[in-house]
Formats: sequence, C-alpha cells, structure tokens
Amino acid sequence: MEKTNPELFFGLVEWFNNFSNQLYTLYSKISKSITQEFKLKEIKRYANSSLIMPWIADVFHMGFKGSMDYSVHVMTILNKMKLTHESFSQTPSIIIIKIGSGGGAFLSEYWNLFSEENLTIEKDDEGFINGEFKVGGEDWKFNAFQVDLELFNSESADSVISKEILPKLRKMLE
Repeated sequence: MEKTNPELFFGLVEWFNNFSNQLYTLYSKISKSITQEFKLKEIKRYANSSLIMPWIADVFHMGFKGSMDYSVHVMTILNKMKLTHESFSQTPSIIIIKIGSGGGAFLSEYWNLFSEENLTIEKDDEGFINGEFKVGGEDWKFNAFQVDLELFNSESADSVISKEILPKLRKMLE
C-alpha cells in the first residue's frame, strides 16, 4: 500500500460519508416530490458495493414504476469512466431517465445508457437526451435530462427540485 497522510485519508473518508448522507437525503426529497406530484411508486434504491473489499459506489439509483409502459429512474454516476457518451456531461449530477420498459429496479444494462456502445441518441434544443439502448437484444426507448449537483449548493433542495426536476419530468411524462 502507498504511504498516505492519515489525516487526509480519514478526512476523505469522512467527506465521502457526509456526501453519501446528503445524497440520500436529497434522494428522499426527490422521491417525496415525484410520488406526490406524479403518483409514481418508488420501487427500490440501489448503490453498487463490494462484499469482499471496501468500495465507493459507482452509482446511486432510485427507481419508480409508472404505468405498464414506462419506469422512471433517478441516477447519480460517480465514476466518470462509466459516463463516456458525449451527450452526458462528466460532472457530478443527477440524471433523470424515463425508460419505455422495466420495472423500476436497477439493471446492469442501464450502463449502456451512458456509453458509446449499443446506443442511438440525440440531444434536443431543450436539453433532453432521447434515444434507444439495447437490453437483451431489444431496443428500449429512453428520455433523460441532467441536473448538476452544484445547483443544490447555491439553492435549497426543494427549490431546485421544483424548478429544475419536476417541470422537465412533467414534460417527459406527457
């Protein structure tokens, strides 16, 4: 193991734990807003982890079940190597996705949404990212938008949710 500065090491662990707690609180506020506003049901929250070694999650995910023909996903990707498609900004952000199939749980195929492979995509003038990706040989349609986490540092979470997330999600669900 590399020699490290113990204070820096423990400080970084504490910072990430605080970040994770704040992100969990933010996801809870987003969940409450989405369930109240759109009557969607939160299905599952997920953060990938390792059972055999310490691991900082690559993704935080929260899934909602809509009608039979779509699901909504709230994701934060924390590994920029997983976020390689040019349509997505490589910044810490929340990505809201409507998928034309799926039950709200995280599927490993969702990584295809953010990479160059198995993806047809276009970005429109309103900042929506629209396209198709492959799941088990099928094409699944999706719509998405990204909200930079920095916005939550300059305004209250409730304000950002009501100004940046809910109106765009409403438009996606129309």
